[in-house]
Amino acid sequence: MLPWPRRPIKLTYGAVLVVLSVAVLGGVAGALECNPGICQGNPCTIAGSHQLEPGCTLDFTGKDVTLAPNALLVFHTSYGDAGELLSGNLTVRGGIDAPEGGFLSVFADGNFDMERPAKITAAGHPSQYCSVACDAEVDIFANGSVTLDGSIISVTASDPTVRIEGADVTTSTRINLVSPAALGGEDAILELTADEGAITVTKKPITIKASGQISVFPQLEVNAFGDISIGVPILFKSTNILGNGEIDISSASGTVTLAKPVRMRGTGIGGVLNVVAGKDLLVAGSIDAHDGGVLYPRSGDLFLTALGSVVVTAPTIDLTSRRPGPPITIGEGLNIRGCSVTLSSRVRASGAGAVSNISYLQSLDLTGASISGDRFSTNTIVCPCTDANNDNMCDAGCTSPPIGLNPASFKPPFVFTPNFDGPCS
Repeated sequence: MLPWPRRPIKLTYGAVLVVLSVAVLGGVAGALECNPGICQGNPCTIAGSHQLEPGCTLDFTGKDVTLAPNALLVFHTSYGDAGELLSGNLTVRGGIDAPEGGFLSVFADGNFDMERPAKITAAGHPSQYCSVACDAEVDIFANGSVTLDGSIISVTASDPTVRIEGADVTTSTRINLVSPAALGGEDAILELTADEGAITVTKKPITIKASGQISVFPQLEVNAFGDISIGVPILFKSTNILGNGEIDISSASGTVTLAKPVRMRGTGIGGVLNVVAGKDLLVAGSIDAHDGGVLYPRSGDLFLTALGSVVVTAPTIDLTSRRPGPPITIGEGLNIRGCSVTLSSRVRASGAGAVSNISYLQSLDLTGASISGDRFSTNTIVCPCTDANNDNMCDAGCTSPPIGLNPASFKPPFVFTPNFDGPCS
C-alpha cells in the first residue's frame, strides 16, 4: 500500500485559524489599526502602508481583493494572538510582513495570486516572551488555485514554517527558510499541498537552513492529487548531528518529476528523500544525501516508488558516509520500486553500510549504471518470477532478467531474489 496524501478537501475558515506564539510589539511609530474599511467596494484595492494591531483579522470575505504594489501590511502580532487576512479572490502585488514573528494566515475562498514585486516575510526575534526560541509561520490557503510569481517568501526564526495549500499550486517565487543559531535553531519546514490538481515549481530554488545548536533538521513535504514537477534545485543545510534533513514527495494519481539537483548537506547522518508517484517517476538531477561524519557512519536514504515506471538519469547519487568504519545503524541506502525501472546513474554508497534494493515487476535496464559500496554494503535485485499454478509463489527464477547489467560496475555484486508480486497496475 502506497502512502497517498489525504483525499481532496475544501478548506473552511476554521481550517486556517491559527494561534500565534510571538514577540510583543515594541516601539512602532504611529497608531495601530485593524480596519476592513481600507478596502472599499467589490472588487477593491488596498494601497499605502498599514501597521496592524496584535490579533488583527482583516476580514474581506466575499470580496475580490488586490494588494497594490505600493501597499504594505505589517502584522504586529503578540504572544497568543493571530494575524489573518481573509478574502474571496486575492491578488498580492505589495508586501505582507510579520516582523515580530508568530503565525500569519492568509486565506482566499477563491484563487490566491502573488505577482511581482510582492514579498511575504516573517521573522521571530527575541522578546520578553521568547528569549531565544522565537517561532514564525506563514500559512497561505486557497479553495481555488495558488499561483506564486512574487519576489520572495522568506521566514527567519527558531522554528520557521511555510504552509501553502490550494486546489493546485504553481510557484516561481524564491522560498527561503532559515533557522539561525541566534534565534534558537529548531525545525525549518516547508509544505506544499495541491488537494485536487498539480504542483509545479519553476525558476527559483527552494532553500532551507537549520543552523542552531538545538536544530532538528530541514523538512520539505510536497503532496498532490495530480502531477508534481519540481524544476528547481532543492538546497538543505543543517548543523544538527542527528540528521541532514528529510524530503517527502507524494502524488496520489500523477507523475513526479525531479529535474534539478537535490542537495542535503550538513554535519549529521545522511539525509532522507522519499518520493512516491501514482503514475511514473522521473529523476534527472543529481542527489547528494551523504552524511557529515560527525556522530557515526550512516548512509543517506533514497526511496523511489511508482505504480508505473521509474526512470533515474541523474548523473550521480551520493549516499556515502564520510566517517570510516562499520555503521552503528544500517542506512536504507538506495531503494527503487516500480513496474519498470531504468537506472543509468553512478551511485556511491561506500563507507555507509547501505542496502541497495531494486525491485521491478516488468523490466529493469541498468545500462550505464554503477553502484560503489563497501564490505558493509549489500546490493539486491528483486525480480519477477513465474507462477503457473497461481498460488502467489515463485515456480522458478527471474522471468525478465535485467538488461545492461555489467557485473564489474556493481560492488558488491547483486544478489537476485525472485518474487511474485502480481502484474503491473
